[in-house]
Amino acid sequence: METTIIAISNQKGGVGKSTTAYNLGACLALNHGKRVLLVDFDPQANLSEYLKYEPNGNPTMTQLIMSFHAGTPLNAEATQNAIRHSDTAGVDYIPSDINLANAETLMVTMISKEH
Repeated sequence: METTIIAISNQKGGVGKSTTAYNLGACLALNHGKRVLLVDFDPQANLSEYLKYEPNGNPTMTQLIMSFHAGTPLNAEATQNAIRHSDTAGVDYIPSDINLANAETLMVTMISKEH
């Protein structure tokens, strides 16, 4: 099975990154039968909001990043627990939250933070 990764990024806010990701993901899932995982890596969490994210105690992108920063290797189980499903858009997603902004400040001093 072939996997394609599409990154939608721009440093400027308000240019439609979350809207584009949501619409592209939903189109690929609903109209083309593709399995889609959207990863919200924005502290504003607009994409998660579009997908009707409701906190349920499972990890978010914030917890995954903070665990990694603390030296805990990411494993399949922790990552799997972070994945939610949106019936409306037909996609799976890992949500973000406002606390992701704190993770960014911790990562400033990390070696190889871009990875």
